[in-house]
Amino acid sequence: DAAFHARNIVRKLMTFAKTDEMEDKPIKLNSTIEQGIYLLESRCRKNNIKLVTLFENGIPLISVNPVRINQVIINLVVNSIQAMPEGGNIILQTKRNNGNVSIIVQDDGIGMSEKTLKRMYDPFFTTKDSQLNTGLGLSVVHGIISTLKGEIKVESNLGIGTRFEIIIPVASENK
Repeated sequence: DAAFHARNIVRKLMTFAKTDEMEDKPIKLNSTIEQGIYLLESRCRKNNIKLVTLFENGIPLISVNPVRINQVIINLVVNSIQAMPEGGNIILQTKRNNGNVSIIVQDDGIGMSEKTLKRMYDPFFTTKDSQLNTGLGLSVVHGIISTLKGEIKVESNLGIGTRFEIIIPVASENK
């Protein structure tokens, strides 16, 4: 079992390493996200965090590089983990949304101040220990979603938590 587990981790890491080789293609969002969060499940357990997935059935295909969409998910979930030093809950949800699909990452962590919200996409801006963090996570998320002609909505309240909604256009059959 341990060997199969290690093999799966190596395969997933190799997928992430091939970022430049993969082009946008129509993907099944739910299964792509499931493959990406596999690497985060043990980290959540270790930090006393419950990761809840609420995937809507019948999500239309989106045209995206699957590695990039997992970069988005991983960056948002890691931020949520770091925002809950005492543990908590992360809800990862997909749903249809007026000709688009939405990915929602919501936590009950420490939340962000108005000042932080205004600068959160600035490259190298971080509220964490700068020796451990680059401040590129949300900047990368913003860049990927912009490239997809998508949208990011953020709600955050200090002491209550943060909710990111990523809205991505459905894949066109004409592409």
